[in-house]
Amino acid sequence: MACLSSFYRFLIRMDIVATNPCDRLERPRTLAPPARGLSAEEVRKLLAVISETPQGLRDRAIILTLVLTGRRQEKVFRMTASDLSFENEVWFY
Repeated sequence: MACLSSFYRFLIRMDIVATNPCDRLERPRTLAPPARGLSAEEVRKLLAVISETPQGLRDRAIILTLVLTGRRQEKVFRMTASDLSFENEVWFY
């Protein structure tokens, strides 16, 4: 329905038709699904299986950054040291 309506808007702009018949149609309303995430217990279980190796500590830092900041994966993975600041004994992103 949206494609057809867009096509008619194009035809109106081109002065080929005068009205959009889709304007009279009632479009179904869709609800966005609720955000999915891990519970606190699931995060604890996930962190419990990460090893204490340098790679494991890196993974723990990535997971905690994702969970605690709510940032998108891409933003966290592209983060560099210059994105961080340390003020009054607190790290900021």
